Amino acid sequence: MKADLDRLMTERALDALLIFPGENEDPYRTYLSNSVQHSGLVIKRRGDAPVIIVNGMERDEAARSGLPVHTYDDFGYSELRRAYKDCLLYTSDAADDLLCVDLGCRRVIKKKKIQIHATT
Repeated sequence: MKADLDRLMTERALDALLIFPGENEDPYRTYLSNSVQHSGLVIKRRGDAPVIIVNGMERDEAARSGLPVHTYDDFGYSELRRAYKDCLLYTSDAADDLLCVDLGCRRVIKKKKIQIHATT
């Protein structure tokens, strides 16, 4: 139960829980967001309520959770994209479309091609 999270985090010496953003439904993100579905980041620090970080289009939906909500732009994401326009900042779309993903102008993920063979 949510009431047990802080105790469990203390027992396991966890300072925070991070539920990373994604386009797919995530039961952990939904649970920590009071049953509100969104594709943003959830941060739960021990002793604090979870905080949701979403894109601007999801702000109203995330606010239905009753939790503090911020947008990526609140943390300067647009400025980072402008400053590093020649570099690919990691996004799920970029990871899906490319063979590799760059973060800070360095290759950090090299995707493998997977072949699927139909069986009859």
